[in-house]
Amino acid sequence: MLLLTGGPRNVRSLWFGPDGRTLVAGNWDGVARRWRLDAPATPAGLGRDDADAGRDEPPTDPRVRLVTVGRNRRYDEYGYTDGRWTVAADPDCYPQAVAVLADGERFVAAERASDAAEAWLCVRSLADGAELLRLPFRYASAVVLAAVPDSARVVGTAGGRLLVWDCDAGTVQEVPGRGRKLWRDLAAHPDGRRVAAVNNTPHVSLLDPRAATVAVEFGPGAGPLTAVAVSPDGLLWAAAGSEGRVAVWDDDG
Repeated sequence: MLLLTGGPRNVRSLWFGPDGRTLVAGNWDGVARRWRLDAPATPAGLGRDDADAGRDEPPTDPRVRLVTVGRNRRYDEYGYTDGRWTVAADPDCYPQAVAVLADGERFVAAERASDAAEAWLCVRSLADGAELLRLPFRYASAVVLAAVPDSARVVGTAGGRLLVWDCDAGTVQEVPGRGRKLWRDLAAHPDGRRVAAVNNTPHVSLLDPRAATVAVEFGPGAGPLTAVAVSPDGLLWAAAGSEGRVAVWDDDG
């Protein structure tokens, strides 16, 4: 276990770099901290100019597909060298979160009605944004989505609950025994067998998306947690929260 200090408070987002040895944490103030895990005592600050640089630039790697959604209530797709598309969401709904499925052909979007009376998970084509399937659920807000690798499953938070959708079977399961909590972030391991979830407490919950159950729960020692991440190679996990500390630990399978 490695405990990094000097990070921003109230972390909203936590990401590993492509090499799995760089870690970036940021919050709402537009300032982030970056650590090289081979020199963790010297975090580098990233100012607003650094955070804004390249924000609207599409990925240059033709293998990358990225879908974004914003307050303009439209979806924007970046990737592949054949251009990009933009599609407007239904006029009576508000998109809240998106995640690209493992098949690389579909993405899912959490949407809710403008009057907040209902919500649904919409499965859309990555080719043109067309709606393929709509999965209703009874909670009117979905905050975070994480696509599970090597499957058509998506883990999400809705109405203070953890849910697992199967976009092939068209089903949704609620993770039992979790109650209503403010789930803040999710991270899916590359092996597709585990998804980490944090909910503003000192504990990380590792759930099995196939069984829709929590297998392990532990406290990494970084205080109340608001963000979680896993390295691209699956060898490291990290979690951060409101106290400026980031916990990094080895994956033990």
